[in-house]
Amino acid sequence: MNKKIKFMIPAFIAVFALMFVFTIPNVMAEGGDHWKKSEWKEKFAKLTPEEREVKFAQFKETKKAFASISDEDRELIKSHFKEMKQEFATLSDEEKDTKRVEFKSKMNEFLVLTLDEKIVHLEEFANSLK
Repeated sequence: MNKKIKFMIPAFIAVFALMFVFTIPNVMAEGGDHWKKSEWKEKFAKLTPEEREVKFAQFKETKKAFASISDEDRELIKSHFKEMKQEFATLSDEEKDTKRVEFKSKMNEFLVLTLDEKIVHLEEFANSLK
């Protein structure tokens, strides 16, 4: 695996993590998609208080990492998300389900990284988009 791809995978995970972090409070999909705020509440309600605390700490750390990168990098990543959302809308239901499973896996890998590792991955991802 070449160096660029090696860094792109964790950075890709970081981007999806950010997308996840910023959508938790108001998860409402456009076009009647399956994401609903009540579903998120149910998922978090099933967690133990300790698990919930860990998840929220991970989300806060991810948000902090995103805030730590430059404004230019943040805007670049946000625009990349917008493009990805438009592409996602054109996928078949099977492709969407595959993407969701892939995202969940990458998200779980990203959340366990340290704050410094998350910042580095975000910066590398932004640099790969330039």
